[in-house]
Amino acid sequence: MTFTLRRTIWADGLPSTDPEDYQVFKDGEALGRIYRSSSTGPAPYWQWLVYGARRGGRAHAGVADSLDEAKVAWLYAFQGSTPKPESHL
Repeated sequence: MTFTLRRTIWADGLPSTDPEDYQVFKDGEALGRIYRSSSTGPAPYWQWLVYGARRGGRAHAGVADSLDEAKVAWLYAFQGSTPKPESHL
């Protein structure tokens, strides 16, 4: 199962002003979002969310220290189980 990240495009057709704001797609369907926070805290962090209802009782949103960690957390939440090594974003 392969997912792709594409820069977020809003309903008005304009891209997000943040170049590190992505939607997660599979087969043309947007399934979630991963973006870098513009927080003024000590270090930036990545927020992620799965669109729609919770899957498998897992959280459908969270934060991570890096894009790679956010991708793994998103996939874990989407699948409702531990990601398989061959499954990737």
